[in-house]
Amino acid sequence: MKEWAKRVVGIVQSYTREEWKDLKVLSDEDAGMLLFFLTFAGFKVEGSRYGRIKVAILDEDRSPTGEYSFLTELCPLVFLCADENGHPQDHEKATYWLECIFQLILGWQQDNNQLVERVGSESERSKPLDPIPLGNGNFLCEYPPSGSGLVDHSRDHSDMGHSVGTHRYCGGYMDRHRATETDDAISCRKCRLRVQFSREVQTYGALRAALSP
Repeated sequence: MKEWAKRVVGIVQSYTREEWKDLKVLSDEDAGMLLFFLTFAGFKVEGSRYGRIKVAILDEDRSPTGEYSFLTELCPLVFLCADENGHPQDHEKATYWLECIFQLILGWQQDNNQLVERVGSESERSKPLDPIPLGNGNFLCEYPPSGSGLVDHSRDHSDMGHSVGTHRYCGGYMDRHRATETDDAISCRKCRLRVQFSREVQTYGALRAALSP
């Protein structure tokens, strides 16, 4: 991890902030390294293109004003993922996350070794919770983190709460509720899948253990 973080820091520090704003093309090696780094950070990216993602500017009631800004300022690449039909589409979260890494590196004022450690820790922090098997090919995935960019994700030691996550493939949100005197259940709002387990389970890791074969 540290070696990958060091290489990304080196790539970003190869240019000034103003040079990045005007840069149109990267070497194949550097572009490939950034793509690999995003994959290591937990993003499902399958390629990239040069350009910027336009974002509609909204007024106070969140209605479009007809004006646009750009999602990124520094990184000239937009990273791609596959839609539900397998067609490439812009991966806004991955693209914006890497932009935040660029901003972090170019704004860093402390020791470079500390910067490499910070970039490495952010790549670990960005990895989503490993999906929890619910049986018969069903999985519980973490609830989407609030905000975007360098954000926290659920971990096995995290408390589940009431809204526990999403149903993989189905896409429905899953909620926890009382089922019996001794058990709770999680159920999918969309397809109504229901899985029962002991009320003593409080964390994602405990649920993973409780539902393991």
